[in-house]
Amino acid sequence: MLASEGVIVYNEVESEDETMIAKQRHQHILDLVAAQAFVSIQEMTTITDSSEATIRRDLLKLEAEGLLERVHGGAMKKNQSLSEASMQTKKQQACTQKQLVAAYVAKQYVQAGQVVYLDAGTATQQLIPYLANKNISVVTNGIHHIPKLLEHGIQTTLLGGQIKPLTQAVIGTQALYQLSHYAFDCCFLGVNSIDEQFGCSTPDEAEAALKQLVIRQSAQAIVLADASKFHQRSFVRFARFEEVKIITDSCPQVYRQYPESIEEVSQ
Repeated sequence: MLASEGVIVYNEVESEDETMIAKQRHQHILDLVAAQAFVSIQEMTTITDSSEATIRRDLLKLEAEGLLERVHGGAMKKNQSLSEASMQTKKQQACTQKQLVAAYVAKQYVQAGQVVYLDAGTATQQLIPYLANKNISVVTNGIHHIPKLLEHGIQTTLLGGQIKPLTQAVIGTQALYQLSHYAFDCCFLGVNSIDEQFGCSTPDEAEAALKQLVIRQSAQAIVLADASKFHQRSFVRFARFEEVKIITDSCPQVYRQYPESIEEVSQ
């Protein structure tokens, strides 16, 4: 630092030092997000010993560079919100957690004699073995559910319509028309993403439309979700928190302020 006639001038070396510190801080933030999927602003300020304003500027810069995604209260890994995994890939993801959630949901929310809707997806598929001997009727858009439903002797109706190859789900106007004539005691839905501000979402507009209609046609709507779904956003919202009951094996602390909408399974 140089002083001349009472004027303070910062030299280039100090500016370079500040740039280096910022780069180190940015890398630290990226390492945290890569390791934890979601990191709160409070956590970043504590770990990097920086102000909240500094962290917010860092996040703006890193998001502009496509290195992370800012969400309410922090940042998360860059999310390809329009992409969706195949059925085979989904089956391999969080299988134990999905089984835990399914067993709990069947015990707490399925009653004998009900008419229920079973959404396509691997989380909802885990419910099927627990539905046997409950004398219920199932309507589903999940083609992959049919063999297991029949195996367990469950009365089943498969919606008609267009088949989505990637998820083996029936979608489209015919399915919507058929659904509009049904009323359900309860619907059990899968979800791709859950965000505190955005709600429950999916990458596919046609699947979102089905979910939205089913929720309106059901006395109760249950969403089955493992912990990996939180702090994520997909392209299309199909429900806000107040419209559904989310059952999960675990959720981040910030979501525990919604006990009427989110329920964690006791392990």
